[in-house]
Amino acid sequence: MLVGLWLIVGIAERAAVFIATFWMLILIGLVANGNPSMLTDPYGALVKDFCLIARAITVWTLAPIAESCGRGGAWEQLSS
Repeated sequence: MLVGLWLIVGIAERAAVFIATFWMLILIGLVANGNPSMLTDPYGALVKDFCLIARAITVWTLAPIAESCGRGGAWEQLSS
């Protein structure tokens, strides 16, 4: 939860994304080890985790753009 708040605040986005994704992958492994049927459940937690990983990749990709443009300026540059 603290890493999620850290990510929302916007300080060192890439580090926060890496840590949050790393721990999420560990949690997926632990849960899948205890309940292998979750790997085939189309409405289960694994599908939701893939969405979070996709968002993490997006933040990882856009973080250098935000840093080079300054805070707030990146979104104006991307929208124009």
